[in-house]
Amino acid sequence: MLNAIIIDDEDHCRSRLVNLLEVYANGKVKVLGSFSDTASLDVFLESNVPDVVFLDIELDEEIVFNWLNGKKDPPFALVFTTAHERYAIEAIKANALDYLLKPIDPDELLLTLEKIKSKSDQKPGALSRATEVLPAFHTAKKKIPIPTQEGLVFVELDEISHLQADVNYTVIHFQNKQKITVAKTLKEFESMLQVLGFFRVHNSHLVNLSKVKQFKKGKGGTLILENGSQIDVSTRKKEALLTALRAM
Repeated sequence: MLNAIIIDDEDHCRSRLVNLLEVYANGKVKVLGSFSDTASLDVFLESNVPDVVFLDIELDEEIVFNWLNGKKDPPFALVFTTAHERYAIEAIKANALDYLLKPIDPDELLLTLEKIKSKSDQKPGALSRATEVLPAFHTAKKKIPIPTQEGLVFVELDEISHLQADVNYTVIHFQNKQKITVAKTLKEFESMLQVLGFFRVHNSHLVNLSKVKQFKKGKGGTLILENGSQIDVSTRKKEALLTALRAM
């Protein structure tokens, strides 16, 4: 059972998230409290430690990143809920476990809950702290393990240009135009690589931002990578992508 807190200044948003958790979480999430401001959360945290806090970014005139600046190593997983994509980079830097766009999609919420449970299982008895759940953007990690029929191959991140979904498989594309197919979903790779400079620009594509040569305007736009690959960008991801590219 995960204990959750919801912070949102809009009543209907708090109610909807409570309902989503009741309907889709199969009784595995208990909402301990639902508040409209961080002051109420501070009072609650004096005597309680939730597993996860669902936190809206804009609360009336307050931006919650200012509140987070005064918190050192919060002992709970932090999930931002917002209607604005422009805060994606700030959320990463704040060591958030996840970033859910409103209106919250039930499938995306379930993936977030699975991520929380996965981190909890890795550290029996307690959830990882937020700073352990999601490392800082662009960590020093240089290689990732790729499962093959023979075992594991350790691939340099700098050799990867992008990854492409193929149903329950993922095609990894390299800078030299070679590619391999791996029996893992793109979502699994996204969870591992989103803090290492990779960005999900489309349902089907996860791109190494360090390999982007050009962004071409369009409905969503198109990325031109250093090896000549062209990747379409979804309209939904465009704003957050441009923010990430400018922050590099």
